[in-house]
Amino acid sequence: GISYLTFKEATLDQIEGFIYLIIILDVAWLIVRTIDGLIEEYIVPLVEESESNLDDAILPIARRGFKVIVWVIAVVVGLNNAGYDVATVLAGLGIGGVALAIGARTTIMNIFGGLSVLINQPFKIGDRILISGHDGYVQEIGLSNTRLRTFIDDFLVTIPNHLITETAVKNYNKYKVTRLIFTIGLTYDMTDRQIITAKKLVEEALNNTKRVIKGTYEIEFTNFGD
Repeated sequence: GISYLTFKEATLDQIEGFIYLIIILDVAWLIVRTIDGLIEEYIVPLVEESESNLDDAILPIARRGFKVIVWVIAVVVGLNNAGYDVATVLAGLGIGGVALAIGARTTIMNIFGGLSVLINQPFKIGDRILISGHDGYVQEIGLSNTRLRTFIDDFLVTIPNHLITETAVKNYNKYKVTRLIFTIGLTYDMTDRQIITAKKLVEEALNNTKRVIKGTYEIEFTNFGD
C-alpha cells in the first residue's frame, strides 16, 4: 500500500522504520522459537537421561537467558535502523542504571543467590530439604527463586534465592539416617494389657520395616493428653 500512496519524506521514513522494526522482531521471534524447539526436541531428552542434576537446573536458565539476549539485540538493532539514536538512549540508561540497581537490589541478590546455589549445590532438584519452616522436595532451581513441593500438604512454595544463602538449609538426602519422632494417642479406657499389646505391635511394625535400623528406636510414655 505504501508504494501507491504519497507521503511526506519524513512520514515515509517513519513508516519504513516502523516496518523494518516489525521485520526485525519477526526474525527474532523466528530465531527464538526455532532454537527453543530444537532444545526441546534434542537437548531436553539428553538432560533428562543424564545422571547429573546440575544440567537440569542450568538448562531452564540458559533458555531464558538466550531469549532475553536475542530480544534485546533485536530491539536495539530495530530501533537503530528505525532512526532512533540508540547510543543516546543507552547512555541515558547507564545514568539511570545506578538508581535502577538500587531499586532492584533484592533482584540482584536473588540472582547471585541462584548462582551460588548452582555452583555450591547445597541441594539439587529432587532433594528433600527444610528451609524457613518449609519441608519439601526441590522442584525447580531458578535464577531468582527456588520452588519446593511441600512434603505434607503438597503445596508449591517459592523461596527467593537470597534467603537460601542467608538461612540454614537442612538437606535430608545428605543424611545417611534420619530420626523420626511421632506420637501415638491411646484412650484412657484402655487396660494395661491393651497398652502392652499396642507397644508390642509398634515394635513388630518397626522390626519388620527394612529401612528401620534395628535397636535404634525407643517407645516411651510422653504425657497425659486431654
